[in-house]
Amino acid sequence: MPPQDKPINLRDRFRANVKISFIGNGVSQCVLFLGTFLLLFQAYEPVQFGIFGLFSAVAMIIARISTGRYEALIPVPGQDHQAIQLFYAAAIICMCTAGVTAIVLLFWVPSFLMDIGDWIMLLPLQVLICGLSFIAQQWLARRGRFGVLATAEAARACLTILMQWGLA
Repeated sequence: MPPQDKPINLRDRFRANVKISFIGNGVSQCVLFLGTFLLLFQAYEPVQFGIFGLFSAVAMIIARISTGRYEALIPVPGQDHQAIQLFYAAAIICMCTAGVTAIVLLFWVPSFLMDIGDWIMLLPLQVLICGLSFIAQQWLARRGRFGVLATAEAARACLTILMQWGLA
């Protein structure tokens, strides 16, 4: 008699996915926290942290709206072709937002962003990368790829610290 497969319990699967997400986010937060204290505090002055904070805040605000929030709808449709259409719509809107941001910054830089200096020209790229990252996260969540999401979060944290340390 062949062994019977244990029926998949949705509650157990949900718990496992939450655990994987929790661990991935926890590891990434620890890496960012420890990396900031151990590496970046020694490499940067407090003023530079303020400039980076301003850059990051502006980039995140623009990136959050850069997709038109269509990425939040990607997990909702019952059929993949509808989700793919939302994926492409969000990506196109994100690219257009990054392009408009670049054009605006070529001709006008708001006074509160003057302290950022030449780094301001990286803002459209940061908006594009973050917006596309938000879209990819929702697609992976739709597909139930929580392990990939957790690994990507941890890798992103490591890469962030290494890039900031390398630019010091």
